[in-house]
Amino acid sequence: MDMFEVIYRKDEPYLNVVGKLDPQTLAEALTLSIKKWQTIVNYGKYVNNGDSHTCALCLFYDSECESCPIGTSHEDCHNTPYVDYCNSEDNDEEAMEAAQREVEFLQSLVNHISLGG
Repeated sequence: MDMFEVIYRKDEPYLNVVGKLDPQTLAEALTLSIKKWQTIVNYGKYVNNGDSHTCALCLFYDSECESCPIGTSHEDCHNTPYVDYCNSEDNDEEAMEAAQREVEFLQSLVNHISLGG
């Protein structure tokens, strides 16, 4: 069973967490964050992503951005493709490009962390 699904709320697509999102390790939080964004990419158009409520890294670090690997390397999420995604609500093509870049960005963090960078 997938951890994320797209449902409709008030006729708008919304990313929903199936079950409890409770990562216990950084590796699990990164994996779940990648799955979140891959779910959005697979959906193929802009969807309300749930922001920190569906972010495994935010939950793992209790929204303490300075502890998160994204926060320590990118001054929180605001210097990542996440912002481009949020700003592309009216353009599905741009949203999907940004969502794919977010997947790639998170995958690069996995590689960076696993190499001790």
